Amino acid sequence: MALFVVFCIAAASPSVATTLHSNWVGDPAIGEARLISSVSATGDLQVLPLALEFRLAPGWKIYWRTPGEAGLPPAIDLLADGDAVISQIKWPVPKRFNAFGFDNFGYDSAVILPLQVSGHRPGSSIQLRGQIEALVCADICVPLGGSVALTMPAGPASPTGDSRAIAQATALVPRQAGDNPLFVVERVWQAADALHMQFAAPLAIDDIFIEGVAGVAFKKPRMNGTDAVIAIETSTPLDLIGRDITATIIAGDQFAEQSFTITAPIPTPTPEPDISANDAGWMIFALAWLGGLILNLMPCVLPVLAIKLGSVIESAGQQKSLVRIRFLAAAAGIVTSFILLAAALAAMRLAGAQIGWGIQFQSPLFLSVMMLLLGVFVLAMLDRLVLPVPAFAHRLTGGFGGAASPRRLAAGDFLTGMLATILATPCSAPFVGVAVGVALTGSIAELFGIFIALGMGLATPWMLIILAPGLISALPKPGPWMVWLKRILALLLAGTALWLGSILFAIT
Repeated sequence: MALFVVFCIAAASPSVATTLHSNWVGDPAIGEARLISSVSATGDLQVLPLALEFRLAPGWKIYWRTPGEAGLPPAIDLLADGDAVISQIKWPVPKRFNAFGFDNFGYDSAVILPLQVSGHRPGSSIQLRGQIEALVCADICVPLGGSVALTMPAGPASPTGDSRAIAQATALVPRQAGDNPLFVVERVWQAADALHMQFAAPLAIDDIFIEGVAGVAFKKPRMNGTDAVIAIETSTPLDLIGRDITATIIAGDQFAEQSFTITAPIPTPTPEPDISANDAGWMIFALAWLGGLILNLMPCVLPVLAIKLGSVIESAGQQKSLVRIRFLAAAAGIVTSFILLAAALAAMRLAGAQIGWGIQFQSPLFLSVMMLLLGVFVLAMLDRLVLPVPAFAHRLTGGFGGAASPRRLAAGDFLTGMLATILATPCSAPFVGVAVGVALTGSIAELFGIFIALGMGLATPWMLIILAPGLISALPKPGPWMVWLKRILALLLAGTALWLGSILFAIT
């Protein structure tokens, strides 16, 4: 009721000059978030309408409370003075984003997520402090977050410049359908690989978002008379009969939220989509391999390709057997690191932790270590770094010439392959994020299988040299031009280090 009164006042006012908001957190080039208020002071209101405001750069998006097949929803950990209570976020209707046949749910451009403060002492000021966390995605996924603070003074509660926007966002939050005849659903049942939602009357459904069942992808519905047919995609056949779900139904400018229990098929079910779970499973593995292969061309992997290019040139004069051993070691480093990553994610999932792809790039410590490591590579390539044990640096970088044993060369190539995997994760969102999303919600065997397919894709260029080591002979002979090549590769490494620094700056 308090929010309704504020909205009425704001709607009657031609303009509102005052605003009350926290500081922005995030990166303006990617996305920012802040806490905003619908009123300028606490007044005598029992409930204070606030909201999280996200402002996103073109092409970037954040996720809904149920992100779909990959992603993480935004969250805020907010504290208030005294006995004040912070409500849960209210979620406006999301959009469906499709990439390579996989669906995610969220928002782009800008979105306001309403919330409320209650239990405070009316007429007194209140201070709010908290931490905002969100995952913002485009071609890559970058964490957005930081500390926010907002003080609401005592005094008359007049509408702010954000009151209308908050009220409009609140109006977009789906409510229970109740007796609305538009959304009367007679029955919800599962038939093979589809969920059927039988409406009482024909309805032009734009979308239905299903929640409550983990590890299952519910596709965009197609209408067959009064029957909304929602294809189900899962790695293994799944019986949903008896399961409770929540459906957010969107029809034009109307929307509602309802809860159902899935029942058995009716005697004469309508035709369901021809979807094979086995075919879908093979498609996931193929997509994972293709995504890993494409990662070789992404900017995150360029520094490792630069280092490997130096070892390729060095290999031009080596025996084919040694060339095979070196490139097999690099490929083994890639696949091994993916297996270790799968094992770590499996352990975290079994422990009940919330996990996502690229989440290590939310760690300032990890980013700092990676920047330091790349800095060492840059100085080594420019011949500006003198270490107490030069052979150690040679083993890490793979070197550009010089005598070394086959075992030492293979060890350096193995580490190069592992480094390729570490740096590849932030560039993987558009290609492997959905496959990894399936892996994280499927069985442990599927998780390992998909991650091994990713590693095999990333290691494919190395494997080509293993199969045809004679390709090395087509490279130019070593000469003075390699000095310039080393400088160019050092610039690539330095650019990647600066990019990691920009992410570190955005999250600290």
